[in-house]
Amino acid sequence: MTRERTDTRVREKVDLAGAASLAEARRIRSLVNRHKRPRGILTWEAKYGEDSTGEPAVWIWFHVNDEEKISQPRIGELTDFVENVRSSLLEAKLGRWPYVGFRNPPLH
Repeated sequence: MTRERTDTRVREKVDLAGAASLAEARRIRSLVNRHKRPRGILTWEAKYGEDSTGEPAVWIWFHVNDEEKISQPRIGELTDFVENVRSSLLEAKLGRWPYVGFRNPPLH
């Protein structure tokens, strides 16, 4: 079973089998928001649940403006950003494995 909570900045989807507490979700949101997002990242979303091994995980998806031209330096900038966010989440010892990546913005 999945439930979805939406606000103006972050969409969070929670798989109840691996659900995050409100405090945990707030902590993750705070950790992610500490990072200055590169230009072209419009919003982000978090999904909580169990990964394929049955362990608790969080998926962080940054929504990227897909109309922007992607150059090698830009790819490097976005890769560095994702690695920094993932490192922060790992250093926080959340008890969840962080999967971090990019997606197109959701359709509304």
